[in-house]
Amino acid sequence: MDLLKKNIALSMFIIKEWTTMSVTDVYARAIDFSARHLKDCQSGEIDTGWSAGNDVLNPFFDDSSCRSGENFIFNLRRTERKAPPKLIEAEVERQCRLYMSSHNVMFVPKQTRKDIKADVRQRLDSQAVPVPQWAQVIIDSNCRRVYVLTASATLLDAVILYCAKTFELKLEPVSPTFWAVDERLGNSGWGIGREFLTWCLWQSEKLALSNSLQFSIEAPLDFVYDEEQGFKVGIATDIAAKGDGAPVCNETQSALAGGKTLKKAVLNVVLDKSIWSGTFDAERFVWSSLTLPETESDTVAEIIGEKILLIAELYDLFKQRFHDFAVDYSQDDYQSRRVEWIRNRYMGSTTTEDNETN
Repeated sequence: MDLLKKNIALSMFIIKEWTTMSVTDVYARAIDFSARHLKDCQSGEIDTGWSAGNDVLNPFFDDSSCRSGENFIFNLRRTERKAPPKLIEAEVERQCRLYMSSHNVMFVPKQTRKDIKADVRQRLDSQAVPVPQWAQVIIDSNCRRVYVLTASATLLDAVILYCAKTFELKLEPVSPTFWAVDERLGNSGWGIGREFLTWCLWQSEKLALSNSLQFSIEAPLDFVYDEEQGFKVGIATDIAAKGDGAPVCNETQSALAGGKTLKKAVLNVVLDKSIWSGTFDAERFVWSSLTLPETESDTVAEIIGEKILLIAELYDLFKQRFHDFAVDYSQDDYQSRRVEWIRNRYMGSTTTEDNETN
């Protein structure tokens, strides 16, 4: 089960609409939209459907395979029987050489090459091994949220679609714009997520951390330019810098001074002795290589339940920190304080370099 892995990807959704149904109805709906057995996947099509939470190859649903307390756990699986493009290309070239040799010609007509390619693709696709991709989907009924263990945009779109038509769940992805509206930040666009992550770097360096909750940033850091420089945040146009090593370095300083904001970084969320750590995408609000705090349970069932609670706690901590940012961001002197922070970073790094030189 993906949830039991040390590192996971994580995307979070709010359930905006939910038609209440019994557990029996939930499993019946899942059966109606279940994935086929791999051997039944046809070439030239993508089979999409549900499989059991504890076994991505099993389209059988009951409490033992799909439940953890009040939570449902499924896998949404997409399977495609498709030959690798390079193999198709090589076989097409081989068939073209055979055609030229048998017809004693120097080239293959364009239409003939198209026909050869179509025949080769159909033949090799039918012989190919079905390749499944999947996303583990956790429906948190207590918090009215859905947690999806993937950062793939394709799989996330499929989850939204299948949750709607299978369980009549309308999902709203947790994103910068979702919380920006919720916290009355106005029409700031998805760039507000990058400003938030940059603010987390600022606060961790200034040690302006509330109580025992800390959001700290580690390298590597990915910065992007904004089309609108200064206080307003626009759409990213280009990857501008990647920092290796400590966040306080010349490359990071140049990126901040040049008006860039953080797009991705290793983000640590610390509460007392609990640590959540992973690479965070500030534009999409999704995690990759996320490590949850250590669990204290002994059985697999208990570990799964505890990990779901840790994911729910991360959501709450994250929203709390975003609210802190929203309050600070709305202050009249936010921009001037931000500029001062960047200037002080430069002064600090210059002093350190001078001391090392001497």
